[in-house]
Amino acid sequence: MMIWGITTGYKPTNEQRLQAQELASEWQLPYVERGHASLRRLTERTQISHWLVQLQRGLVATDGKTRLEFHLQMAKLRALNWDRKRQDHFADLLHETSPERFLDATFGRGSDAIMAAYTLPVNVEIIALEKSFPVYAVGREGLRSMKVPEAPTLTAAVRRIHLLHVDVSDYLKKQPDNHFDVIYFDFMFHHTVSQTNNLVDLRIFAAQSRLDEILWEDAKRVAKKRIIVKNRPFASWFKMHPPTFLRGGTYSRVVYGVWDL
Repeated sequence: MMIWGITTGYKPTNEQRLQAQELASEWQLPYVERGHASLRRLTERTQISHWLVQLQRGLVATDGKTRLEFHLQMAKLRALNWDRKRQDHFADLLHETSPERFLDATFGRGSDAIMAAYTLPVNVEIIALEKSFPVYAVGREGLRSMKVPEAPTLTAAVRRIHLLHVDVSDYLKKQPDNHFDVIYFDFMFHHTVSQTNNLVDLRIFAAQSRLDEILWEDAKRVAKKRIIVKNRPFASWFKMHPPTFLRGGTYSRVVYGVWDL
Protein backbone atom coordinates (compact mmCIF):
# COMPACT_ATOMS: atom_id res chain seq x y z
CA MET A 1 0.00 0.00 0.00
CA MET A 2 1.30 3.43 -0.96
CA ILE A 3 1.28 5.99 1.86
CA TRP A 4 2.06 9.45 0.50
CA GLY A 5 3.57 12.45 2.23
CA ILE A 6 5.03 15.78 1.12
CA THR A 7 8.39 17.28 1.95
CA THR A 8 11.08 19.49 0.40
CA GLY A 9 14.73 19.29 -0.54
CA TYR A 10 17.51 19.72 2.00
CA LYS A 11 17.72 23.51 1.81
CA PRO A 12 14.31 24.74 0.69
CA THR A 13 13.49 28.37 0.10
CA ASN A 14 10.56 29.84 1.98
CA GLU A 15 8.59 29.70 -1.28
CA GLN A 16 9.31 25.99 -1.76
CA ARG A 17 8.33 25.22 1.82
CA LEU A 18 5.10 27.20 1.44
CA GLN A 19 4.30 25.45 -1.86
CA ALA A 20 4.78 22.04 -0.24
CA GLN A 21 2.58 22.98 2.71
CA GLU A 22 -0.18 24.30 0.45
CA LEU A 23 -0.16 21.11 -1.63
CA ALA A 24 -0.25 19.00 1.52
CA SER A 25 -3.30 20.93 2.68
CA GLU A 26 -5.04 20.69 -0.72
CA TRP A 27 -4.45 16.95 -1.08
CA GLN A 28 -4.87 16.20 2.65
CA LEU A 29 -1.44 14.63 2.95
CA PRO A 30 1.01 14.92 5.84
CA TYR A 31 3.70 17.57 5.43
CA VAL A 32 7.04 16.60 6.97
CA GLU A 33 9.94 19.00 7.51
CA ARG A 34 12.99 17.63 5.72
CA GLY A 35 15.77 19.05 7.84
CA HIS A 36 18.96 17.10 7.17
CA ALA A 37 17.25 13.71 7.00
CA SER A 38 17.33 11.46 3.96
CA LEU A 39 14.04 10.22 2.54
CA ARG A 40 14.90 6.79 3.89
CA ARG A 41 15.25 8.25 7.38
CA LEU A 42 11.97 10.14 6.99
CA THR A 43 10.25 6.91 5.97
CA GLU A 44 11.64 5.08 9.01
CA ARG A 45 10.48 7.91 11.25
CA THR A 46 6.99 8.39 9.79
CA GLN A 47 6.10 5.10 8.02
CA ILE A 48 5.34 7.17 4.89
CA SER A 49 6.43 4.97 1.98
CA HIS A 50 6.14 7.40 -0.96
CA TRP A 51 7.01 11.06 -1.22
CA LEU A 52 6.17 14.14 -3.21
CA VAL A 53 9.22 16.38 -2.94
CA GLN A 54 9.01 20.09 -3.73
CA LEU A 55 12.29 21.11 -5.33
CA GLN A 56 13.45 24.20 -7.18
CA ARG A 57 12.95 22.42 -10.51
CA GLY A 58 9.42 21.32 -9.59
CA LEU A 59 7.50 18.57 -7.84
CA VAL A 60 9.03 15.08 -7.85
CA ALA A 61 7.37 11.77 -6.89
CA THR A 62 9.55 9.01 -5.47
CA ASP A 63 9.36 5.67 -3.70
CA GLY A 64 12.91 6.09 -2.48
CA LYS A 65 14.38 4.33 -5.51
CA THR A 66 12.66 5.67 -8.61
CA ARG A 67 11.83 9.30 -9.33
CA LEU A 68 9.10 10.68 -11.55
CA GLU A 69 9.59 14.23 -12.80
CA PHE A 70 7.79 16.42 -15.29
CA HIS A 71 9.91 17.44 -18.24
CA LEU A 72 9.42 18.75 -21.74
CA GLN A 73 12.27 17.08 -23.62
CA MET A 74 10.11 15.02 -25.99
CA ALA A 75 7.51 17.77 -26.37
CA LYS A 76 10.24 20.31 -27.20
CA LEU A 77 11.69 18.05 -29.88
CA ARG A 78 8.29 17.43 -31.41
CA ALA A 79 7.40 21.12 -31.30
CA LEU A 80 10.70 22.02 -32.96
CA ASN A 81 10.11 19.45 -35.68
CA TRP A 82 6.61 20.81 -36.20
CA ASP A 83 7.91 24.36 -36.54
CA ARG A 84 10.51 23.29 -39.09
CA LYS A 85 8.67 20.68 -41.14
CA ARG A 86 5.02 20.70 -39.99
CA GLN A 87 5.39 16.95 -39.51
CA ASP A 88 3.90 15.00 -36.62
CA HIS A 89 1.54 12.06 -37.17
CA PHE A 90 -0.48 12.82 -34.05
CA ALA A 91 -0.81 16.55 -34.75
CA ASP A 92 -1.80 15.81 -38.34
CA LEU A 93 -4.63 13.58 -37.14
CA LEU A 94 -5.96 16.38 -34.95
CA HIS A 95 -5.75 19.07 -37.60
CA GLU A 96 -7.71 16.95 -40.06
CA THR A 97 -10.79 17.29 -37.83
CA SER A 98 -10.52 20.99 -36.85
CA PRO A 99 -11.65 20.20 -33.29
CA GLU A 100 -13.14 22.65 -30.82
CA ARG A 101 -12.74 20.25 -27.87
CA PHE A 102 -10.01 17.62 -27.51
CA LEU A 103 -9.72 14.98 -24.76
CA ASP A 104 -6.47 13.21 -23.92
CA ALA A 105 -7.84 10.33 -21.87
CA THR A 106 -4.41 9.09 -20.72
CA PHE A 107 -2.12 12.04 -19.87
CA GLY A 108 0.97 10.13 -18.72
CA ARG A 109 3.99 12.31 -19.49
CA GLY A 110 1.80 14.78 -21.33
CA SER A 111 3.73 14.92 -24.59
CA ASP A 112 0.66 14.36 -26.77
CA ALA A 113 -1.55 16.79 -24.85
CA ILE A 114 1.19 19.40 -25.15
CA MET A 115 1.44 18.82 -28.90
CA ALA A 116 -2.32 19.24 -29.18
CA ALA A 117 -2.15 22.53 -27.29
CA TYR A 118 0.90 23.69 -29.25
CA THR A 119 -0.37 22.96 -32.75
CA LEU A 120 -4.11 23.60 -32.49
CA PRO A 121 -5.66 27.10 -32.43
CA VAL A 122 -5.67 28.80 -29.04
CA ASN A 123 -9.47 28.70 -28.81
CA VAL A 124 -9.51 24.87 -28.79
CA GLU A 125 -10.32 23.42 -25.36
CA ILE A 126 -7.70 20.88 -24.25
CA ILE A 127 -8.74 18.49 -21.45
CA ALA A 128 -6.45 15.74 -20.14
CA LEU A 129 -7.21 12.98 -17.63
CA GLU A 130 -4.90 11.09 -15.30
CA LYS A 131 -6.00 8.30 -12.95
CA SER A 132 -2.73 7.91 -11.03
CA PHE A 133 -2.41 10.43 -8.19
CA PRO A 134 1.41 10.83 -8.31
CA VAL A 135 1.43 11.13 -12.12
CA TYR A 136 -1.37 13.68 -11.88
CA ALA A 137 0.33 15.64 -9.09
CA VAL A 138 3.68 15.85 -10.88
CA GLY A 139 1.96 16.64 -14.18
CA ARG A 140 -0.35 19.33 -12.83
CA GLU A 141 2.41 21.18 -11.02
CA GLY A 142 4.65 20.86 -14.07
CA LEU A 143 1.98 22.33 -16.35
CA ARG A 144 1.55 25.22 -13.93
CA SER A 145 5.19 26.06 -13.35
CA MET A 146 7.33 24.80 -16.24
CA LYS A 147 8.80 27.58 -18.38
CA VAL A 148 10.66 27.39 -21.69
CA PRO A 149 12.37 30.81 -22.02
CA GLU A 150 13.59 30.08 -25.53
CA ALA A 151 10.10 29.00 -26.65
CA PRO A 152 7.41 31.21 -25.07
CA THR A 153 4.75 29.78 -27.39
CA LEU A 154 5.43 26.31 -25.94
CA THR A 155 5.11 27.70 -22.41
CA ALA A 156 1.78 29.26 -23.36
CA ALA A 157 0.60 25.96 -24.84
CA VAL A 158 1.46 24.07 -21.65
CA ARG A 159 -0.65 26.50 -19.61
CA ARG A 160 -3.70 25.83 -21.82
CA ILE A 161 -4.00 22.18 -20.77
CA HIS A 162 -6.62 21.46 -18.10
CA LEU A 163 -5.51 18.29 -16.29
CA LEU A 164 -8.03 16.39 -14.15
CA HIS A 165 -7.38 13.64 -11.60
CA VAL A 166 -10.03 11.13 -12.60
CA ASP A 167 -10.53 7.67 -14.09
CA VAL A 168 -11.49 8.02 -17.75
CA SER A 169 -14.23 5.40 -17.34
CA ASP A 170 -15.95 7.43 -14.64
CA TYR A 171 -15.40 10.68 -16.51
CA LEU A 172 -16.87 9.57 -19.84
CA LYS A 173 -19.99 8.15 -18.20
CA LYS A 174 -20.86 11.67 -17.01
CA GLN A 175 -20.28 13.42 -20.35
CA PRO A 176 -23.08 14.22 -22.82
CA ASP A 177 -23.18 12.72 -26.30
CA ASN A 178 -20.77 14.23 -28.85
CA HIS A 179 -19.14 16.41 -26.18
CA PHE A 180 -15.58 16.10 -27.54
CA ASP A 181 -14.63 16.28 -31.19
CA VAL A 182 -11.63 13.99 -30.69
CA ILE A 183 -10.81 11.50 -27.90
CA TYR A 184 -7.30 10.05 -27.64
CA PHE A 185 -6.10 6.93 -25.78
CA ASP A 186 -2.53 5.85 -25.15
CA PHE A 187 -2.11 2.91 -22.77
CA MET A 188 1.30 2.06 -24.27
CA PHE A 189 3.21 3.03 -21.12
CA HIS A 190 1.87 -0.15 -19.47
CA HIS A 191 3.75 -2.30 -21.99
CA THR A 192 7.43 -2.83 -22.67
CA VAL A 193 8.80 -1.51 -25.94
CA SER A 194 12.58 -1.66 -26.24
CA GLN A 195 12.92 1.95 -27.36
CA THR A 196 10.85 3.41 -24.52
CA ASN A 197 13.14 2.99 -21.52
CA ASN A 198 12.28 6.56 -20.53
CA LEU A 199 8.84 5.26 -19.52
CA VAL A 200 10.09 2.92 -16.79
CA ASP A 201 9.52 5.52 -14.04
CA LEU A 202 6.06 6.27 -15.40
CA ARG A 203 5.06 2.59 -15.33
CA ILE A 204 6.04 2.30 -11.67
CA PHE A 205 3.66 5.07 -10.63
CA ALA A 206 0.95 4.57 -13.27
CA ALA A 207 -2.52 3.31 -12.37
CA GLN A 208 -3.40 0.09 -14.16
CA SER A 209 -5.98 0.81 -16.84
CA ARG A 210 -6.91 -0.61 -20.21
CA LEU A 211 -9.28 -0.05 -23.08
CA ASP A 212 -12.27 -2.39 -22.71
CA GLU A 213 -15.66 -2.74 -24.37
CA ILE A 214 -17.55 -0.62 -21.85
CA LEU A 215 -15.04 2.23 -22.11
CA TRP A 216 -15.07 1.90 -25.90
CA GLU A 217 -18.85 2.27 -26.11
CA ASP A 218 -18.72 5.38 -23.93
CA ALA A 219 -15.91 6.83 -26.04
CA LYS A 220 -17.93 6.32 -29.24
CA ARG A 221 -20.89 8.03 -27.62
CA VAL A 222 -18.94 11.04 -26.34
CA ALA A 223 -16.65 11.54 -29.36
CA LYS A 224 -18.22 13.52 -32.19
CA LYS A 225 -15.69 13.20 -35.00
CA ARG A 226 -12.78 10.88 -34.23
CA ILE A 227 -11.22 8.44 -31.76
CA ILE A 228 -7.46 7.87 -31.85
CA VAL A 229 -5.73 4.93 -30.15
CA LYS A 230 -1.95 4.54 -29.97
CA ASN A 231 -0.81 0.91 -30.00
CA ARG A 232 1.38 -1.65 -31.72
CA PRO A 233 0.68 -2.17 -35.45
CA PHE A 234 -0.62 -5.71 -34.88
CA ALA A 235 -2.44 -5.09 -31.59
CA SER A 236 -5.41 -7.35 -30.92
CA TRP A 237 -7.60 -4.28 -30.38
CA PHE A 238 -7.14 -3.29 -34.01
CA LYS A 239 -8.24 -6.78 -35.07
CA MET A 240 -11.33 -6.78 -32.84
CA HIS A 241 -12.24 -3.21 -33.77
CA PRO A 242 -10.85 -2.48 -37.25
CA PRO A 243 -10.01 1.23 -37.47
CA THR A 244 -10.90 3.48 -40.37
CA PHE A 245 -7.16 3.66 -41.02
CA LEU A 246 -3.76 3.41 -39.33
CA ARG A 247 -1.21 6.22 -39.30
CA GLY A 248 2.49 5.83 -38.58
CA GLY A 249 5.92 5.27 -40.06
CA THR A 250 6.52 2.24 -42.27
CA TYR A 251 8.83 0.61 -39.72
CA SER A 252 7.36 2.18 -36.59
CA ARG A 253 6.89 0.04 -33.47
CA VAL A 254 3.72 1.97 -32.66
CA VAL A 255 0.95 3.44 -34.80
CA TYR A 256 -2.19 5.50 -34.38
CA GLY A 257 -5.45 3.69 -35.02
CA VAL A 258 -8.11 6.12 -36.20
CA TRP A 259 -11.88 5.67 -36.10
CA ASP A 260 -13.85 8.33 -37.95
CA LEU A 261 -17.38 8.61 -36.59
